[in-house]
Amino acid sequence: MSTTLDWTAEPLPPSLPERLRGHSNLQIAYDMVRRLERSLDNRRPQSNRETVFCRILGYLLIHAPTDTARAAVALEIRSANAEGDLDAKLLQIGECYYQFLVKLCEDEEIFRPLFWSAKGRTGTPSNHSSRPLFDLGVDMVGDTLAESPRDYATAKKYGSTTVWTVLERFGYGELLDQLNGPGIHRLDNVMALSLEVHEPFESLVFWLVPSTAHPDWQPNTYDIQSLYPPELLRLPKTVRFESSDPERLPLPNPRCLEIHAACAKVAHLSGAAEYLENVLRGYEETRVLAEDGTSAELLSHLLTGS
Repeated sequence: MSTTLDWTAEPLPPSLPERLRGHSNLQIAYDMVRRLERSLDNRRPQSNRETVFCRILGYLLIHAPTDTARAAVALEIRSANAEGDLDAKLLQIGECYYQFLVKLCEDEEIFRPLFWSAKGRTGTPSNHSSRPLFDLGVDMVGDTLAESPRDYATAKKYGSTTVWTVLERFGYGELLDQLNGPGIHRLDNVMALSLEVHEPFESLVFWLVPSTAHPDWQPNTYDIQSLYPPELLRLPKTVRFESSDPERLPLPNPRCLEIHAACAKVAHLSGAAEYLENVLRGYEETRVLAEDGTSAELLSHLLTGS
């Protein structure tokens, strides 16, 4: 069934979902993030930038695409206890994951249109209804694959966290190997979409989650989750992918779809999508940086992607 929930930015829930509460490492990490969120609320900063970084961590613990990804985020959060200023360290980790979301949104084909309304269209959308599901692509990874940082410490040294680094840490190394180079055009990395739903899918307006809760569930069947009531998008309640020859004509890779869904949920619930849209709108409206420091967030984004 299609699912219409409130996916607008909101504070972290007071506790983890019941299905995750038996994991002590996750609980400790989540409690650390919640404490930081309360501390930020008490400070009442002028910008919600740090709050966004904080909530990205919390919502990643809830909506990470896999248990491996969830455990990796929890480990990073707990490791912050061993270094100096805990709050500053947690915010730094959250900022790295924010950069990860930004790079997916801005540099990869599937996410690039997310903020077109703020940035203005820089090109003509393709008229083809089949596009890469998760284009890890030449621009970002291809030319620098050999020198991409492979862990958080190295990524921090370079001042950014690459898409490659995060997805590998989340357990997607095999997927990355498959999609590297010519593999990006594999059929299981392509999904045919009609023009009216192509942009909303790329824009994270809706995403697909496995329909495993249904008693009549069948493989490759997905529920549609959306920012808006599905009737506004004229979407069905569920979609099922089928192939007459799965060996020669493979269906869309479920791992690509789960990454897309997780990024959509975290980006919207944490406020990262809204925050970045506001920053980029400022870029369109402000071609000269203010001398009083009020353009600091815009400058930071232009220089570092955050």
